[in-house]
Amino acid sequence: MKIAVIFGGMSTEHDVSIVSGTSVIEKLDKEKYDITPIYIDKNRNMV
Repeated sequence: MKIAVIFGGMSTEHDVSIVSGTSVIEKLDKEKYDITPIYIDKNRNMV
């Protein structure tokens, strides 16, 4: 199953979102999920 984890963004909680998103990615079962991380910087650019 393909999933995307989106984190970052313009929020004042930007740094917390990065930590949370990274934690979610690390804990997901890589054999079960095809994970696409999507980072959004503070200027709304997707990386």
